[in-house]
Amino acid sequence: MPQDRQLQQHQLQQQQAPSSSSSTEAPPWRCPGTGTVVQRPPRPSTALGAAAWVEDAGSPIAAVLKLSAGGVPGVGALLCLDCEEKSSWLFSYAVQLAEAVVAYDSVTEEDEAEELEALIQVHAHARNWTSSLVTVVTAVGGANNSLRAVGVGSNAKARKRAALIALAATVRARGRPTALLEDPSMDGRFASFMHRVRGLFDGTPVPCARPEAAAPSTAWQPLRPFDDDRPPPPPPGAPGPDARRGPPPPPPPPVGPEPAGPQE
Repeated sequence: MPQDRQLQQHQLQQQQAPSSSSSTEAPPWRCPGTGTVVQRPPRPSTALGAAAWVEDAGSPIAAVLKLSAGGVPGVGALLCLDCEEKSSWLFSYAVQLAEAVVAYDSVTEEDEAEELEALIQVHAHARNWTSSLVTVVTAVGGANNSLRAVGVGSNAKARKRAALIALAATVRARGRPTALLEDPSMDGRFASFMHRVRGLFDGTPVPCARPEAAAPSTAWQPLRPFDDDRPPPPPPGAPGPDARRGPPPPPPPPVGPEPAGPQE
């Protein structure tokens, strides 16, 4: 019968049609500065029903956005960090901390991440997040290639600093816990933050009282915070412009009458 034949053709077309996946394969991307070709991993579906939000009560505000069940930190689970004041907490050390922790050639910034903004805006109003504007940074090249993190803030510089610290914390969370952590502020703040971050990635937020007093690390040299718009300060021990010229010459001897010789 014609109807049976049409039904069989329809079933055959469905069997031959390619199955759709919840992940979309991102095209390769070439870094303009280094020429490194990055094959970004498939991005999980960011439908509101598929994402989970894990947040604690600590300060600064931080949360993990899980785009997929059992998401790997930096890939399917993204650490989001809020920056209210770009010169407070560890934000002044963001560039140095990322360079010391993350193995990458460069980072890319994405300010118009509409899918992530939609996900974060759902939750940001629940607490006093500074803003729902986000910057997503992605490591390019190196051992940590393609890892991502999110910075939240009202201006671009605050968002970038938050995202770099979140990226450094993501890298440390992927490794084994270690007693020796970077300590740019020399007061254990990064170790305290990592205590929170591991709980957020595990889905079991820890009480946000500071963990057992983290002694400053003697292996980590203190860093001077600097503005992102200016070049970094010279490394410790580097001679300044005045030191290269050497000390000033000694003053000439005083001019006066010649001393009298011995009397005969």
